[in-house]
Amino acid sequence: MFRKIPCDWFLTDGILSDIRLGAPVKVMDALLRAGVVKDDGTLVSRLNREWVFRRSWRYYTTFQAPAYDGARAYLVLDALSGRYSIRLNGTELKKSDGNSMRIEVTGYIKEALNTLEIEFEPEDNSVMVPTVGLTGQMFLYDCGETAISAIDAHYENGDCCVTLQLSALSEVEIQLAFDLSVNGEIRTKKIFKDVLPGTNLIECVPFKNVPAGKASLELKVKKDEITSDSSSIVKFARESRSAARGFQVSDAFGMAITARAGGNSVVTPISNRAFTLAADRSLTAYAYGKVPVNVAQYAVSRMETLIELSGGDTSTLEKEALWRLSGIREDVFRSCIFAYGEDAPIEKKIDVSRYLQAVSVRRQAEFARLRETPFVLGHVRDTGRAFASRALFDHNDRPRPAFFALKQAWRNEHAFAVQPEGSMKDGLLTVPVHYVADEGAEPATVTAVAYAMNGEELMTANFPVMGNSSEAVGRLCVEKEENEFIIVRTMIMRNNECAGKTDTLITPEGGMLKDLSNTQLLLRDGAIANVGESAAVGVCVPGSEYFGCLLPGESVPVSTGRPGFTEGLNIIE
Repeated sequence: MFRKIPCDWFLTDGILSDIRLGAPVKVMDALLRAGVVKDDGTLVSRLNREWVFRRSWRYYTTFQAPAYDGARAYLVLDALSGRYSIRLNGTELKKSDGNSMRIEVTGYIKEALNTLEIEFEPEDNSVMVPTVGLTGQMFLYDCGETAISAIDAHYENGDCCVTLQLSALSEVEIQLAFDLSVNGEIRTKKIFKDVLPGTNLIECVPFKNVPAGKASLELKVKKDEITSDSSSIVKFARESRSAARGFQVSDAFGMAITARAGGNSVVTPISNRAFTLAADRSLTAYAYGKVPVNVAQYAVSRMETLIELSGGDTSTLEKEALWRLSGIREDVFRSCIFAYGEDAPIEKKIDVSRYLQAVSVRRQAEFARLRETPFVLGHVRDTGRAFASRALFDHNDRPRPAFFALKQAWRNEHAFAVQPEGSMKDGLLTVPVHYVADEGAEPATVTAVAYAMNGEELMTANFPVMGNSSEAVGRLCVEKEENEFIIVRTMIMRNNECAGKTDTLITPEGGMLKDLSNTQLLLRDGAIANVGESAAVGVCVPGSEYFGCLLPGESVPVSTGRPGFTEGLNIIE
């Protein structure tokens, strides 16, 4: 039985005074309501609240546990966002990044007051748009000695296979009762099973010849006809794989692209079988998220026409459609529209979006190295190119800027600067410098140099390093004007040679993307050269696997072919 637990939530980062929430809300919403941060809709206000993402945020509440009759008790929370850990009465019970949580508290929960804490880790991969926090309610769920730990259903070629995990306190014989409902048709299956203490995995309970449609599955665990626990899931049973998936173009995106290619193309999920069948029929197959930009643009235009003819609203179509078709992240694309304006060429906004993703990916990797935790992109560990995200490779499997940014951030040793601590005082900025390395790295010196956008050297500092450090290895104090951009270049020096460098753009309080000066990049004698009078920020040169800044007069060698870069591209970090 579910019982809602009424409680008041509080939020703190250990520095600010505790914020009373009442009902739970996400971190940024809570800070806005409390007046801690402000949002006037400008990019400047977003930059001024970057500090929110660099802190851990802890929700806590005290509650009186309602009485329950079952042998086991679970706390259930929903609508969580981010990486978090759960503590009940000072005992850590679980770490997770799921959007819902069911955790057993038998033996931990008290009849008197209980204290529940949920601590969210810093969210390094989302600088502009905050997502961490808790917005759901809390429930107490009790059940018998045998509980359902997990349940899932897999549908293939007309057959449905149910897998489940059970957790029992003692050895017992139980009955599993399955009710599968598809399109109003209900099928029931009962099996008996001896369950041992601990977790038991039942690999597959099959249902044959299940028609396609919305499938609802309910499972009940019974002992002596008394229900010990129950759980339900909803799945969508698709057509048999013997049919070419994706060829039934049912959505307007697919219709638009098919129209673009004169009916000789198809949009499909990533499927080798679908691609093979498309080739057999002389069709061009595009996977969602990997559609060429020019085709995606045509699809967006076509979609606008279709929606306008039906009297619908097209105001949000562009960013949503391009995100789905070509892999442009919606939140980053939105910030580019704000900075460059709605009338900016679509190619420029797409290029800027991809470079901003590159900066975000690099920052995520930097902080993962700093914390010595696995780096995750798209919820898949970085075990190789199998996790190739849309942000890393284009539709021709060519690396995008984010790939080189990630490779740079995840090398054997890495030095980088982060945004200044606090605000500028008396014209001085304090910029922390970090160094991370694998075991066995030889001692080195991290040289941090601050440059003005015209290439003038403002300040240089050297910091000896012996290995990883959880704190900054040093701080660079830079004198600058209030609205000026500066670049901090961190170099790992060993035996008077540079073993690696990273460029970071330090943003002024009032600066915006469009305030940066355009630069001119030219290909000369096998190298990309900045012949402009201002630094080029966010330059990607695939030929030499370079991602960073080019100062006026500086060049980067290119090993093969003409690299993919955008002239006049300026990126804010």
